[in-house]
Amino acid sequence: MDSARKLYHASLRRTVILFILIAYAGIAVVSYFAFLVEAERLSSKYVTKFALSQNELERDRILSLVDRDLVLAQKLADDPEVRAWMEAEENAGLASAAFNQLESYRSFFHDKAYFVAIASSGSYWARTPATAMPKKTRLSPTNAADRWFYSAIGNDRDYSLNVDHNDMLGENRVWINVLVRDKSGKAIGLAGCGLDLTAFLDTIISHEESGVMTAVVDAKGALMAYHDRSIIMHNAEAKSDAAKTDVYSLIDSAEDRESLRASMHAADGNGKPTVVKLGFRGRQELCSISALPELGWYGLVFIQSDRVLGVGDFLPMGLVTLVSLLLVLAVVILAISLLVVHPIRKLNAAAGKIAAGAYDIILPETPRNEVGLLASSFNIMAQKVKDYTESLEDQVAARTAELRDANESLESSRTRIMDSISYARLIQDSTRPSTADLDSALSGHFEIVKQRDIVGGDFFFFRPLADGFCAAVADCTGHGVPGAFMTMMAKAHLDRVVDSSGQLLPSMILAELDTFVIASLKSEASVAHLQNGLDIALCIYRASSSTLEFAGGGLPLYLWKAGELLEIPGDPVHLGLSGLRREKRWTDHRIDAPAGLRLYLVSDGVLDLPGGKDGFSLGRSRLRALLESVSRLPFAEVGDALFSELESYRGAFQQRDDLSLVGLELGGGGKGK
Repeated sequence: MDSARKLYHASLRRTVILFILIAYAGIAVVSYFAFLVEAERLSSKYVTKFALSQNELERDRILSLVDRDLVLAQKLADDPEVRAWMEAEENAGLASAAFNQLESYRSFFHDKAYFVAIASSGSYWARTPATAMPKKTRLSPTNAADRWFYSAIGNDRDYSLNVDHNDMLGENRVWINVLVRDKSGKAIGLAGCGLDLTAFLDTIISHEESGVMTAVVDAKGALMAYHDRSIIMHNAEAKSDAAKTDVYSLIDSAEDRESLRASMHAADGNGKPTVVKLGFRGRQELCSISALPELGWYGLVFIQSDRVLGVGDFLPMGLVTLVSLLLVLAVVILAISLLVVHPIRKLNAAAGKIAAGAYDIILPETPRNEVGLLASSFNIMAQKVKDYTESLEDQVAARTAELRDANESLESSRTRIMDSISYARLIQDSTRPSTADLDSALSGHFEIVKQRDIVGGDFFFFRPLADGFCAAVADCTGHGVPGAFMTMMAKAHLDRVVDSSGQLLPSMILAELDTFVIASLKSEASVAHLQNGLDIALCIYRASSSTLEFAGGGLPLYLWKAGELLEIPGDPVHLGLSGLRREKRWTDHRIDAPAGLRLYLVSDGVLDLPGGKDGFSLGRSRLRALLESVSRLPFAEVGDALFSELESYRGAFQQRDDLSLVGLELGGGGKGK
């Protein structure tokens, strides 16, 4: 009998071990090929996303180098004194004023270099840090080196960029060429600035990432920036487009060259980077292409996939997995030998008592195999029945303690979240206009700003200007944290527009703000379908003419003038993403603004304030009556009176929306109290 049992046990052990080995071998083969396929897929997916992301970064870096100087160059080309001199070059007085202006612009250009080329005479003036005074030469349509000038005049594009070697200066630069037009719109010459080519290339081409290379080409494929400086210098000194080295000459096959052309065309069409695999100088590389329509260029980022993330990078993980599986296999085989065969005999002896219902009998401890798990499960079950009966109260107490701990954890999380939101309120409050700015521009002011939650979607904007100030109240989409995010984004864009707007009208500021907000929101495809944006009332006070200019997108402006309350409605045009399909336009209103004029800017939250007996909204008629009533008081008392009246009207009702009401009083000349 013992011999038969030993034979049975030995046979069972061999069968199980053989089965495990065969299964392991089959799984290992399948896992190996699955690993290769998945590693290749992950590598390709990661490298593609990396290429697109890197291209976006490179595009922003290139535009950041050029944008500021391009705007300054356009301003130079539109300067009345420079244009007047170009139309009468021999006038010494005009020349002196023009060169003074050119020197002023030069001090702001990044590389302190400017040029002016006059079509009527062919005169070319330029100054760089290497020249003590402006230098002059004469351009000729028969000179190949001057073809860039006559091509730019003939193309009639507002501006263009080219990499060129200037023979007169002996310098290689990236030149920003802007057309100068007379009052009739006719091109009378070019003006602009030059960026140092070496510094430009250092900024664009330098990379810390291994396996990444950036190139910039023009619409014909000629290389504008590339790590091989000799090619760029050659192109800068080339006298014709045919003599320049283009990117297509570096592509290995005609098929890949056509793929690159098609990808550049696609990038022009949709404005998004595209990715294509190319044979580039003897090796396969991933190329991400994006259009730079502002410059007439294309940004190309070449990625060596295997140096960014290749299948080989997954090998250590594969080896660790393989070794781990081998160790697991060895442990399983050893466990079967020790824990399955030996305990079977002991289990048979105890099976009868278990079948008879002797649940208080504890089976002998056995290894954790199939037989051992059966015995252990029975022991655990019997022990739990006994324990549940004897210690039910202990278990209830334990469960209660667990719930208490969970509640404490939730309360702790809530506290941290509320602390974060409260700190966000401090950050949002820090963006409010400073009292010093308001006091310096006004004889009186007050702000009633009550967010529905701790943070919210309303904000008050105020910016002193050289000839007055710009003020606005905006009501952004959403409340709480989402609304606060919208206010920070909208205010940042409004700061940017006002800082760069010069003498723009309010409607033009709203148009630029609308463009920036839409561009920011559309960068997230998941929210592009939502009607996110803001309503705004914006006015500009010009002290020199004692006038007030106003434009509103969904919000009105109230004025107290000569004992009468005036309401100037805003256009029903929302800024940002909306379902509006027609062209957005905002109306400019111009009002005489003598000293003592009072301005009231309100958000929708004031009109929607619930109150009264039945909780109805305050509405326009009640608001007008309230403003007329308090406006007869001295301005120093108006803010407190308005706040008291609004709180009295609201009573016990909960505020539905963020609420902003700002009052401003003009002083003599709009400056100080």
